[in-house]
Amino acid sequence: MGKVGYSHEFRSIEAGKEHPMAHLLESMFGEIGQMGELTWLLSIAQNLKLSKTAAEFDQLTMLMADRRAAAEDNNKGDILQHFLDDMRSEKSIAFTNKNILYSDAALVLTGATDTIGAVLAHLSYQLANHPHYQDLLHVQLQKAYGKTIPDEFTNQDLSKIHLLDALINETMPTTPDRQPPEGITVDGVHIPGGVAVRVPAHALHRSEQFYTEPAQFRPERWLDDNKVYVKNAEAFIPFLIGPNKCVGKRMTMSVLRLVMAYTVYNYTWEKAPGEDGKRIRTESKDNLILMAGPFEAVFLPR
Repeated sequence: MGKVGYSHEFRSIEAGKEHPMAHLLESMFGEIGQMGELTWLLSIAQNLKLSKTAAEFDQLTMLMADRRAAAEDNNKGDILQHFLDDMRSEKSIAFTNKNILYSDAALVLTGATDTIGAVLAHLSYQLANHPHYQDLLHVQLQKAYGKTIPDEFTNQDLSKIHLLDALINETMPTTPDRQPPEGITVDGVHIPGGVAVRVPAHALHRSEQFYTEPAQFRPERWLDDNKVYVKNAEAFIPFLIGPNKCVGKRMTMSVLRLVMAYTVYNYTWEKAPGEDGKRIRTESKDNLILMAGPFEAVFLPR
């Protein structure tokens, strides 16, 4: 999101360590989770200077926004460019002052919550436990490699490999949040309009009411309209639905497809010696964003 939002590279992989922004996001979302997702409590804590994490996040966000605004080349095509163009126009539509810019600039970064990381971690774990899916996917990837661009994969070609999307879907986390404007009655209980209703995704996506063997790794449940393992496909909403659905869905799927494609095409992997696969489950933390527990694997070139 640094690159897409700000034309800024965090370069965490090159540095070999987590950038402070990622740590602040994890900590801040953890605080919100501990407060029962009552974000107004976090605002009060910020105003009273009780939340050091939120204050540091705000300062870093404003610094990044100011640096982007001061850039000589404003025609970068990133998200901040559209914010700045509106704020600097004679008839601003949304960004009428700098506080609004700072607020939405922060939203761009919080939109980078770690769906991609969680899926890649758990998918790596599952494919180490079920290596035959590595081989099945590799066969299909061979047909897509270099199809559009020589010696490369493209998202357009990978999106046609149903097994790849099925593997991703089987490990996709989310926490849906809906606000029915007219209200809704569920099992005789009326919820007034405008009330945020959070659906526990872990429970929804593992409910026997909607899935057969929901606790088992069954990528085939997403292939060929399989009715055996999916009783009601409407229960699968990893990116939400309606006007509040995730705007980053396409980018997320593109990154997941490309990373998994290049990994499976070039490597095979298995659990490292002494790795029992328990920590990725028992030490995972769901603080609105899912942080996978540790999992160690050995990768070998194909």
